[in-house]
Amino acid sequence: MNNRSPGLWLALAVALTPAAARADLKSNLLAIEKEMWLAWADKNPAPYSKYLDADYRFIAENTAPIVGKQTNIDALMNHSCVLGSLSFEDVSIREFGSSVAVLGYTAVAAIGCGGEPQKSVKLAITAVWHQHKNSWTTSNYHQSVINN
Repeated sequence: MNNRSPGLWLALAVALTPAAARADLKSNLLAIEKEMWLAWADKNPAPYSKYLDADYRFIAENTAPIVGKQTNIDALMNHSCVLGSLSFEDVSIREFGSSVAVLGYTAVAAIGCGGEPQKSVKLAITAVWHQHKNSWTTSNYHQSVINN
């Protein structure tokens, strides 16, 4: 081993830090998304209260947007759906500076609403997150059904 090895390791560590930090942020935000999906299934408003901005917008295909944190929490408490299985695919993240990130993924879930049997659905999801005072919150969420 020569005397340049520590310098090479340090350079490699510095070069890989942004990728590692991006991977950590992606996994952290995806874990919050999963927490929110499970909270939706259980009608648990706590994660929604913690992670939604006051002006949060939920936009789903072919429906009017649900605007506002409390309005979204009210909708959460009044839905008649059941969540079975849930998985995430094709997860990506795009960062805009150090405090804004757009998380994209495909959610594959078994969902039944209004007493209907659960059906497997694929949803394209885009969520805008931003960091304020060391906490990440979300301001916009969009989902569209992916037809097979």
